[in-house]
Amino acid sequence: MQWNVTRYTRFEASAGIDDNTTDAFGVVVELLLYYQDGRQLVAMAVAASVGHPQEISLDLTGVVSLRATCSGRNAKTNQQRSTYAALGDARIIHA
Repeated sequence: MQWNVTRYTRFEASAGIDDNTTDAFGVVVELLLYYQDGRQLVAMAVAASVGHPQEISLDLTGVVSLRATCSGRNAKTNQQRSTYAALGDARIIHA
């Protein structure tokens, strides 16, 4: 996903695993957020698992384009796993 965030000041959301995901126990979704030039906006991936959503609050000062990528993995083996992530109450805030 990618958003034009020129003139916006904050991105806020709750990252988690979609409620309709089957066999989601033991799965972790990792969300990475990037600047327009490809640099990571946060040092580490935002990781969420069933029943453990993660709050995201980012300063968008100077950011033109915000891009998010998501992947799923088995928490014990780290093997890639197909799953659905969700961003609850996502909002891009204008000052």
